[in-house]
Amino acid sequence: MTSFDPYANRPRATDMPSAPVLECPTGRWWVCALLGAVLAAMGLFVLFNVVAASIVSAIFFAAALIVGGAFQIGHGFFAEGWTSKVLSIIVGILFVLGGALLLTNPLATSLGLTLGIATILAVSGIVRLVLAYRHWGDYGWVLLASGLLGIVTGVVFILGFPWSGLIVPGMLLGIDLIFHGAWWLTLGLAVRRPRTSDVGRAGMAHAAR
Repeated sequence: MTSFDPYANRPRATDMPSAPVLECPTGRWWVCALLGAVLAAMGLFVLFNVVAASIVSAIFFAAALIVGGAFQIGHGFFAEGWTSKVLSIIVGILFVLGGALLLTNPLATSLGLTLGIATILAVSGIVRLVLAYRHWGDYGWVLLASGLLGIVTGVVFILGFPWSGLIVPGMLLGIDLIFHGAWWLTLGLAVRRPRTSDVGRAGMAHAAR
């Protein structure tokens, strides 16, 4: 009498393709690694040209306002009710006019962005201090350190104004690109190396043959 094996028709571990990790397939790890290297290199380039990057960031911010305002105006024509239509169109027009005004003077836009960033850092730092006091038993000292750092950074930006307005947006952009590129590079290299669990399953399948 032939015994029935319920696992006979199941695919073996060695026959199963490696599962992709997020957007980085195992067979094309070099794409993610290359993207990470390019982003990191761009970040370093930006850090060495922070003034130009700050002005470019201001131009992109102004352009984003114009594009967002145009979509808001278009949405207003399809809104229900005259009140919604008028309010949406007015908001869109204000966005477009504000973006156009900022686009004509990107240096002033960069200065304004720096003041906004400094204010947000200082206010969020104060909020984190309050949260640290209320949640001191839950690693509140981490929030305390983070809040103090935010306040100090915001005050330094304000005290260094207007010169800080020439470097802060570009500096933040460069740091963001470097960290984002480092993540993609690490992901690509991690996908290139086979995971321990995959190697273990493949070895068990080979031993069972």
